[in-house]
Amino acid sequence: MRVFQLKFESKIRYFTKNKDYLELLKGSSMTFILRLLSFILLYVLNFMIAKVYGAEALGIYTLSFTFITICLTLVLLGTDTAIIRLITEYRSQYSLKQANIIFTKVMRLLLPLSVLCSVIFFILAEPIAILVFQEQLLIQPFRIVSIVLPFMVMTRMYSKAFRAIKSITKSIYFEIIGIRFGNLIILVFFLLLLNKNIMHIIYALSIAITITAFMSMFSWHKYIQKDVEDQKLLLNQIETKSLKEILQISIPMYLTSAMTLILNWTDVVILGVFQSTSTVGVYSIVLKLSLLISFSLSSINMIILPKFSELYWEGRKHDLIKIFRFSSRLIFWTSIPLLFITILFAPVLLGIFGDVYVEGVIPLIILCIGQCINACAGSVMNLLNMTGNEKLARNAIVISAATNVLGNLILIPIFGMLGAAVATSLSIIIREIMASIYAYKKFRFRTWYIPFVK
Repeated sequence: MRVFQLKFESKIRYFTKNKDYLELLKGSSMTFILRLLSFILLYVLNFMIAKVYGAEALGIYTLSFTFITICLTLVLLGTDTAIIRLITEYRSQYSLKQANIIFTKVMRLLLPLSVLCSVIFFILAEPIAILVFQEQLLIQPFRIVSIVLPFMVMTRMYSKAFRAIKSITKSIYFEIIGIRFGNLIILVFFLLLLNKNIMHIIYALSIAITITAFMSMFSWHKYIQKDVEDQKLLLNQIETKSLKEILQISIPMYLTSAMTLILNWTDVVILGVFQSTSTVGVYSIVLKLSLLISFSLSSINMIILPKFSELYWEGRKHDLIKIFRFSSRLIFWTSIPLLFITILFAPVLLGIFGDVYVEGVIPLIILCIGQCINACAGSVMNLLNMTGNEKLARNAIVISAATNVLGNLILIPIFGMLGAAVATSLSIIIREIMASIYAYKKFRFRTWYIPFVK
């Protein structure tokens, strides 16, 4: 027992003395807490919608949020991922002011583009709702969320900028917590003062997005103005990347983002096509609960992205491998307990929303297994994206997304939610296996963490 204690204390001292490990431990701990808070807000929000408005309303809300997420991904052109790498690179080599020049170039492209696309998606809302989903109730929600698309672009980009400078609290708040908290508060306000109306769910979401967008913009500009880095470095002495060069980096990441979008939302969309909005509502709860398993992975990813970029572009390959392995151990040992808890209490967790949601127990278990594989593989996709291997990441996710679409098209008409869960989990497993093989060929180390095996 004494030997074990000494070894444990020795490990703790080693990890706390290492700057990179300590940064990851501190950052991921705070991120885990913040993401837990965001999950609780999401859980409460969905519970309120399910209990007050019903499963059909939850389905409409889910499809509307899916619609704006798809529109967002189409507009961003992969710049939300690229900007993390570029800000980290320019800040470490020059200054934050130089990094902000790059960021400003991107925003000057995205904001006019998002306004144009907002008009297009507003016009297309009716044919999409009628021809794709055969649901007239979706027309107005789709139109409303298309109007706030530019504000959604702002929240995403400013949150990514804060992530690049390792201000993780602000990043999570503006990307996730602010929108969910605002949505919940505004919806409660509507319930207290107005008659119950399904459209209030969409109004609350749209107002929350708009408010968070302006908050993120003011916060970023305030942060930039306070920057007191080396004033001797004249801005016109440094030649920043052109918009064309930025897009050459972001487009492969754009394809990765598009394929990730397909992986995340194809099952919901195809369920909306072949099944009722009530089924979509039930499945949306199942899907969100399954994400508990990858909670640790998503928390660590918030910290690890700029760290991968920093270590790689500074030529510290050995440190990069060490930090990846350390993060993989953290992800594994924090994800496995959540897997068993979610599977064991699946009927109870789903039953809280109502008896109709209990039919999602088996799909939830299947999705949990897929998310567990995702967690055990570690941050391998981000490793590829942040180290100049974004084309390899794109290849892995294209095959995975194609599997997802084909699997959902075949299985959902036959098995409904169960088919969606199987197709989604299978595509996740394929993605992680391919990405791990690519990473091994590039960096010559095993990305999967296997307990007690070196």
